[in-house]
Amino acid sequence: HHDINDAPRANPYNVRVEMDTVGPDVNIQQAAVNLFADMGVYPTTLKNAGDRLIAANGTTDVTGPTAMILSVDFKGPGYVVIEADGEDTEGVVASVEISLNGGSTWHPSSRNGHSWRFSYGDHEWDGLYDSHWKDPWDGSCSGLQVLARAVDDSCNIGEAVAFDGRDLCETVS
Repeated sequence: HHDINDAPRANPYNVRVEMDTVGPDVNIQQAAVNLFADMGVYPTTLKNAGDRLIAANGTTDVTGPTAMILSVDFKGPGYVVIEADGEDTEGVVASVEISLNGGSTWHPSSRNGHSWRFSYGDHEWDGLYDSHWKDPWDGSCSGLQVLARAVDDSCNIGEAVAFDGRDLCETVS
């Protein structure tokens, strides 16, 4: 039995503890059926599932979502906060990504109510994150090239949109 509760021999990456006495989770099984359908793989039968699993069709959504940059707040050298949003006609926006350097690197944003928020420069490790990339943002207002793009629930990536920040650097003293 591979799910042992013996620390020296246990797999540290295994999340199971002992045997699953409840049996397989139908929600996980249905998610697998849906995922395979999106990849074009369809089962001939859904054995041992009874009426619990439903055969799925692959997604027909091939259109990427649109992104909008709502605001860019340059708080000082190396510190910026960006609010963005996305819209998808055939599905749900799963994430909005932000670039500070014209699309060379992309950062995930966090859901913030009805929009998405990304802040850079308020954590000590932000500079370390970008130091591995060839074209990091230099931290200056004039070097800031903000783009946003949205990704939907079918993994379609929308076109990147740029922030028109002509007056952004004029307001920073």
